[in-house]
Order: sequence, then structure tokens, then C-alpha cells
Amino acid sequence: MYDRFAAVPKTPTWSEVVCQRFDLRGKRVLDVGTGSGRSLARLAPHAGALIGVDSEAAMLAVARDNLKRDGLSAARLVAGDAAHLPLAADSVDVVTAITLASLYYCEPTEAFCREAERVTRPGGVVVTVNIAPRWYGGDLAEVVLGMPRSEMEPSEREAALAACGYSWFDYYSVADYGSVENAVATYGFIFGRRVIAHIRENGIRRVRWKTRVHYRSV
Repeated sequence: MYDRFAAVPKTPTWSEVVCQRFDLRGKRVLDVGTGSGRSLARLAPHAGALIGVDSEAAMLAVARDNLKRDGLSAARLVAGDAAHLPLAADSVDVVTAITLASLYYCEPTEAFCREAERVTRPGGVVVTVNIAPRWYGGDLAEVVLGMPRSEMEPSEREAALAACGYSWFDYYSVADYGSVENAVATYGFIFGRRVIAHIRENGIRRVRWKTRVHYRSV
């Protein structure tokens, strides 16, 4: 379900936005919280060497299989978490964190920033991609959370990244689920019964998202 939800076509994709803004050609890229390896696969055409870090052994096994299937067996996968990256200082050119769950729930954001910057060479960049504040669930956020968007609180992550000196920009994308039933089976499955009823009642097949990219040069 994770892969099915993530694989829904979005225009533009996060990888298109990131790779247009930041030059990854020939660079050694570390992807933190790489999960099933989908993010590494999307970065591969634009980067040099690839390293994926994840704290879950089961996800690393899935990523290994997926990358092998995609002809990316040279990508290195290692166990570790966002607050304790298992790499030497100044060992990569770029660090990415694509919708890294631990920035929401587990690791202090400051710890991730400290570690990401430690492993990045001078002149490199750290990039995070997350749903923009008050856009959890995209343009159906008010249905998902059951409150007006104006009452939604920004995440603590925003303040922490700002305190760590990160700049940011937002972009909009549209996820096309193709049919109402596919929207129910993917988006609705993630967000629950109330959202499923709303999708069916309104014939929703597309959801607009606002995404925030934070970045800092090292």
C-alpha cells in the first residue's frame, strides 16, 4: 500500500523539482529514510553514487530487491537512523530526506540537521521534502483533519528547520488517481472512512498538494 500510494502519478514529481533546482550530476547522494528505495530510484538518473539509509531492516530488504530489479544494484544500503548516520564526516555531496517520517514523530529535527551537515562535504547541500504546513492530505486537508485550514497548527519541524538556518520554497503538484475507486483504494485507505465517503460523494479523482522543500548549503 505504501508503494501504491507513493506511485500515484504526480505532476510535477518531487524528483523533477529537486533535480531542476539542485545539480546532482556526478554527486554522491545520501538518501535518509530511503524506505522501499523508490526515492533512490528517482534520484539515480540525475546523480552519481547513491547511498540509502533506513532504520528498518525489513525496509532495507525491500529496497535491495527493488533496486536490483531496477538495475541499481550498485546503490549502497546501510542501517541507521536520522539522528545517528553511519557515515564518516564530509563523505557525501548531497543529503536528501523525502517525507522523512522521523522528522515528524521520532528524531529531533535538530539532530537530523546536525548529522546531515556533518556527513556533507563543504559546498554540498542538505535537502528535505515534506508536505507543506496545513496541507496534510493535500487540498482535502479540511476533510482529513475535520477542521478549517486556518485552525491547523504548523508543525514544530518548521520552526526547528528555520532555527537551523534552512531556507525553503513551495511548489504545487496534482496527484491523478485515474478513477474514483482507485482514489478510494489508495488515498481513502490512508486517510479513513470520512474521506472515502467524501471522495465517492464528490467523484474525486485528483488531489492537489502543496509541498515544501527545505535546503541548506554546507
